[in-house]
This record gives sequence, structure tokens and C-alpha cells, in this order.
Amino acid sequence: MFYDYVYTPEDDEWRHTGYDGYYVSNTGQVWGPGKHGKGGMLTPTPNVRTGHLEISIYINGVRVRKYVHRLVAETFIPNPHHYPLVRHLDDDPYNNCVENLTWGTQTDNMRDAINNGRFRYFTDEDREAAMQKRRTPIRAINLITGEETYFESQQEASRVLKIHQSSIHKVLSNKGRSAGCMFFRYADDISPIDISKHKPIRHKALIKATNVITGDTYVFKGQTEAANVLNMSVASVSSVLSGKYYQLRNYHFEYLEEGYND
Repeated sequence: MFYDYVYTPEDDEWRHTGYDGYYVSNTGQVWGPGKHGKGGMLTPTPNVRTGHLEISIYINGVRVRKYVHRLVAETFIPNPHHYPLVRHLDDDPYNNCVENLTWGTQTDNMRDAINNGRFRYFTDEDREAAMQKRRTPIRAINLITGEETYFESQQEASRVLKIHQSSIHKVLSNKGRSAGCMFFRYADDISPIDISKHKPIRHKALIKATNVITGDTYVFKGQTEAANVLNMSVASVSSVLSGKYYQLRNYHFEYLEEGYND
């Protein structure tokens, strides 16, 4: 039976965490009732993102993940200044003894990393390597005309084509099928490509509207703008663009191959 303050045979000090049925020791051990009320020591696992040890506890039947070092600090270490972070003084996320923990700020965390030799400074070579990666040549393929254009870098393509670089990078990383009306690939990639699988984002393509009675033409930045200005539905504009109808409300619509609105 656990109480608010007990010692194990190994002289670990145990205290109640504030969560019903859960206790933590001054060496970073955690005891709890488990999901079905069967008590025992909980086995922590490292968080894949931070490397800190964490355990699962159940609060009103809901599974919640908690960092072990934070449980120890909240239970054993006062925080009168309300600091947001729990620091490992030796910068070892596996060492959750109370003597190795203290409350602090992100600035304190950075200072600990520097003092313990775990902070990595970026050299001129690191920065140049990162810039060189951004300068990798790419090719842009117009998904309407099939025309290819060579660019020295993603930045150049973004500047010339007026497409956000993040959108270009998503296509290059296989996280997007197209950006605007363009498909992108690295210049040294010579593998075959089926353009039909990379349809342009048509609602961002520039549209030319022609009044079939007067012959007047207008250019719009997408179907929505055309529909709003001409007082018709987007579905009507889309129906003409898809070829279902030649014109609706005296307007014929077609995509402009030379431009798009990203």
C-alpha cells in the first residue's frame, strides 16, 4: 500500500503525483494502478521526437502520456517563479533523479546544452551545404501545354512562375501532385513521367471569359472570381470549362495556358 510519503527498501522516496493512484520516486520510478487496477511499476519509453522518457497514465479512463522528468519535478521540486520547462542539468534525458532536475527557461536549456557540449554550432560549410541543396536545378512541366522549363533552383522557379516555394518543394518531395498548373522534378531525374497522373489545379488557373454576343473578353484569377464578377455559379463556369456546354449566360470560358494564380 502506498502513502503520500514512503520509502522502498532501496531508500527511494515515493510521493503521490496528484493523479489518482499514481506515485513517483525521487529516482524517476513510477508506480501506478494500470488500466485495469492491477498495480505495478510502469515501464517508460523514449519519446521519438524529444528522447525524454514518458509513461502512460489513465485519468478518468482516458490514456494520457506524461514525461517522467516532469512528474518528478512537479512532485518534488517547488517552482515559485512558474518556469515553464524542466531542465536536465547533465543534459541526459534518461537521468530523471531529482538531483539532476530543476525548473528553468528555454534560455537555461540552451545554456545547459552548450555547457555539456551537446550544442552544435553551424559552420560556414554547413550553411553552404544547405544553400547548395536549395540551389539544386529543377525542371517545371506545364501540365496544360506539356512544355518544360529549366531553372537553376527552387527560388528561381518560385520567382519566375510566381508559385510559393513551399508548394514547389511539396511536389519535389512527392507530397503534392502539382502546384498551380505545373509539375516539378529535379533536373537530373530522367525517369519517365505520365503527365496525365498530375492534373493541374484548375481552380487556380487563369480563365478567359468571352461574351459570345459582344466579343468582349475578360481574364479572371480562377473560377470563383469569374463566377462572382459575372453573377453566376462556379458550377456553371466549371461546366463550360469541362466542355459540357459551349457557353452559359452568353459567356464562353477557357483556360489560359500561359498563366495561373498560385
